[in-house]
Amino acid sequence: MDEKEVSMINAKGIIILSAFILILVTVLVFVNGMDSLTNIIGFENLEDNPVVFEIDSEEIREITINMPKENFTLFKDSNDIWKCKNADFIVDTEKIETLVSSLSYVYAYELIEKNSQKLSDYGLDDPEYTITAVTEDKSVTFYRGKETPVGNYYYFKTSDSDDVYSQYSEKCKIFFKESMYYQKDIG
Repeated sequence: MDEKEVSMINAKGIIILSAFILILVTVLVFVNGMDSLTNIIGFENLEDNPVVFEIDSEEIREITINMPKENFTLFKDSNDIWKCKNADFIVDTEKIETLVSSLSYVYAYELIEKNSQKLSDYGLDDPEYTITAVTEDKSVTFYRGKETPVGNYYYFKTSDSDDVYSQYSEKCKIFFKESMYYQKDIG
């Protein structure tokens, strides 16, 4: 086989692979709706989503994560180096910065109920999952409630109000990882 034949075979393979991916995405959207595609590729029109919290990521000094199996705090020391309280490992700064970036601009999928008087309906009266971002002059806590009955979302609210929102489950997964996830791989 000469170079031209090899090149044509490679081009045919790329065309077939592209067509397969296009068909797969089309079937996914048809079966699960556009939200499934949005969750997978993280491509959403944020202008349509309510902004729940916004702050400069550089201002966040501490993050406390509470989950059923573990509670821990990530913090910046006096030299602006991220650490994990009561942990004897070096933290992965890139992973923490991803978390900080996600916390600095929190939007919801949609507002479910303004000033809810029935937080228990959403699993928000005594939530097992909370994450608190602390700056020099304020703090805000995000409470994750039950999974919504339709779609791939969780109910959530902030400590600032009793407005109940829905949030993509993928966004919630970013917020609620165990402390060992933030351990730097040394090797």
